Amino acid sequence: MDVGISWREVFKGNVGVIALSWILFGVGMSLTIPYFPLYIRMLGGEYIHIGLIGFWSNLISSFLTLLGGYIADVYGRKKIVVYLTWGLVATRFLYAAAPSWEIVLIINIAEACFRMYIPALSAILMDSLPPEKRAGGLLLAGSATIIPGLVFPPLGGYLLDTMGLNGLRLCYIISGVTGCLAAGLRMFMLKETFEVSERPKLSVAIVKAWREYVEGLKESPRGALILIGTTAFFTIPSTAVFRLYGVIYATEVVGLTGSGWGIFTSISNVVSLILSLTTFFILDRFPRKFLLLIDAAARVFLNFILVYPSPYTVLLAVVFSSISHSLTFSVRKALLADFVEKDLRGRLSAVETLSRTFSMSISNLLAGIIYSLNAIFSFEISCIIALLDAICVALFIREPRVKKL
Repeated sequence: MDVGISWREVFKGNVGVIALSWILFGVGMSLTIPYFPLYIRMLGGEYIHIGLIGFWSNLISSFLTLLGGYIADVYGRKKIVVYLTWGLVATRFLYAAAPSWEIVLIINIAEACFRMYIPALSAILMDSLPPEKRAGGLLLAGSATIIPGLVFPPLGGYLLDTMGLNGLRLCYIISGVTGCLAAGLRMFMLKETFEVSERPKLSVAIVKAWREYVEGLKESPRGALILIGTTAFFTIPSTAVFRLYGVIYATEVVGLTGSGWGIFTSISNVVSLILSLTTFFILDRFPRKFLLLIDAAARVFLNFILVYPSPYTVLLAVVFSSISHSLTFSVRKALLADFVEKDLRGRLSAVETLSRTFSMSISNLLAGIIYSLNAIFSFEISCIIALLDAICVALFIREPRVKKL
């Protein structure tokens, strides 16, 4: 049976709306995210403060995500996505005016609160794709975020090199403007995918949320819980150092300029986009486990080569990090959806996001401590963790015989 998927099948309806909104958000993110650690440094922050900001924002986000997933399953998906997207957009303008790293910390925590909509958006996306085409569809839709990354990171680096701190502030203003367009698109074009007959009061929903999640976990297949566990204990920690300190390492240890880092980021996005466009229609033909092993191998390699500082190893690491990120998003989300029915998917998606963000929280703090002590040693530790991830995937991950609708 042909399980390929076409462009037309993906970029229609909700999936097309989400992909287009990701492109609009991607413009601002491509200008700002590659330089966020440098922004903290320019506002007076130290290495440990970069990890500290990541720790607090992800810690708060991890618990609010539970409520977000529960609301997605009992109140519907769209409302929470629309309201909180507008809140997220507001933080872009607040970042532009931040006078110190302490204020950035507060804004970052607020941003984490607004990201409570992620389980609902993930549920809409998975609900809108047929089960036999989820991995390819998720990869292709996710590749929409790469498109702005082909052009705008060098522009952000140029503004940083020529205007300094004010250049990055301008980047955040542009991010806010494009975010407004994305939020409007979601508000007017996104369709609800999960209607419920009864909507309990929010106070009742909050009280019930944790109990419902415990019950949901009990109903979840063992395979789904193993997947969530390996992601939290190994996948996320193995990427924390490079995700947080890659630009710091490149500019301070290797000696790249902001524009140079932006060009490397764009090159990695080109490679990732080419990979997405050439594999999305056949991705679901491969076993999910095989793809997870490729992801783990990419993370082992990128951390290993960073032990040897040079522009070439940084470029290779950025490329392999992008490839790994694409596989992590699409394959793990698709495999998780394969395990569970639609009425549990929002809650389990939230539990997955909870474990992932909590892992990111702890990993960010530990990465900050280790990188502050020794940059090279931090990549050696990350390499070992990625290797353990590959071993766990090989030994413990099992795909369901029948994929859920």
